[in-house]
Amino acid sequence: MNSYMENMKQSAENFSIFDIGVLKICLFALGILSGVYFYRFFSTKTKLVWAVYISSFVYVMYRALRNLCYCRQ
Repeated sequence: MNSYMENMKQSAENFSIFDIGVLKICLFALGILSGVYFYRFFSTKTKLVWAVYISSFVYVMYRALRNLCYCRQ
């Protein structure tokens, strides 16, 4: 477990400013999705917010797992 956490830390240290920006967009979109169920303003934009969230989440996971695999070599 400790080596896994060290590899994740090393992977996160390799993130660029762009990667961190995409992560923030991902979390922001998740926050909007949470608010969709309480505010009608965003309810018409649900599909767009889901698309932003899923695409940014997939990108961040790809970068994290790719860096994790390279750290093990």
